[in-house]
Amino acid sequence: MTKKVVFHPLADAYRLMGDEELRELADDVREHGLLEPIVLHEGKILDGRNRYRACGEAGTEPITVEWSGECGSPEAFVLAKHTRRNVTKGQHAMAVARIYPDGGRGKGKDPASKTLKISDIATSYVRQARYVLREAPDLADSVTVGAVALNVAYVETHERRRAASGEESRLKRLTEQYPELAELVEQGELTLAGAEAEADERERKEKEHSDIATMNLKRGVDLVAPMDDDVDAYIEKCLPSWRLDEVDVNAVDRAGKMLCALAAQMRGKKL
Repeated sequence: MTKKVVFHPLADAYRLMGDEELRELADDVREHGLLEPIVLHEGKILDGRNRYRACGEAGTEPITVEWSGECGSPEAFVLAKHTRRNVTKGQHAMAVARIYPDGGRGKGKDPASKTLKISDIATSYVRQARYVLREAPDLADSVTVGAVALNVAYVETHERRRAASGEESRLKRLTEQYPELAELVEQGELTLAGAEAEADERERKEKEHSDIATMNLKRGVDLVAPMDDDVDAYIEKCLPSWRLDEVDVNAVDRAGKMLCALAAQMRGKKL
């Protein structure tokens, strides 16, 4: 071929032929010649990418013509040619979604409606395709090449969105409780599950420390608090067994103040 021609972006809404399909088309071109010209628009192939490739395989000079305005727009022209292509309804719906991704949202009538009227593709298919294309481009690519059915990709996209929503909630909760761990997750240094495990371990240790501190407080209070209100009698009773020379009187004073303050807080009083 004398000159290499690039593909128009609109034409890329559909998959290219696989190697075996291309060989068969090249054999046909070699035997019968190119029966239908390749359509160009803006100097690029709008229709006939596979025929162009087959001509290259067959060593045949491609015949090209300029798009004549057929179907009213290059978008509608590309979609109208789907009847010649070996594609599923899901693949065609994905092509519609690629060419008309917005569906006229906020702008009135869906620009793809005319195309859908002359095809056997349900509007629901196109809605699913647009959703997959918007939320999971990798699955949209798989639909285009025929590796995944549209309905399967649609369900998988829903599952991904639900999982992502759950992860967002988990990350928000982690940020509120342990912002430094959440930051490590956002930086990619920790997985969300790993950060949650670290948070759980911290909470376990904090609870263990709290349990021990509470137990020690209860023991201390039980040791020094009399069973009745006669504090002086209780002290007089315990004095013979207490070695006061080993106790810091200032520490006793601080402990007394602390216990008084604690009692006031437990009763809901402000000091």
